[in-house]
Amino acid sequence: MNLIPIRELIESIAFRHGFTMEAIRGPSRRQELVFARWEIIQELTKTGLTRTKIGELINRDSSTISNSIRRINEKNESKGILNYRKHRSVLS
Repeated sequence: MNLIPIRELIESIAFRHGFTMEAIRGPSRRQELVFARWEIIQELTKTGLTRTKIGELINRDSSTISNSIRRINEKNESKGILNYRKHRSVLS
């Protein structure tokens, strides 16, 4: 996979949330920053990148990425949005 468009995707989401790439990769756990990272993780997951690779791109380990995906799915389910991977047989 070509990482130039991936980096542009990360930067565009970060910019939309008012953050730089450095802030996304930095240590801050501010809620607004976490939500920006969650959106980045959600979009990068759709590209087929592994959790390890996503973690490398935003300076997080794969367990943090896994936990973020779980939290995103929980939030979506509480809003009535189905997680496609989890409910694939229901949607087929």
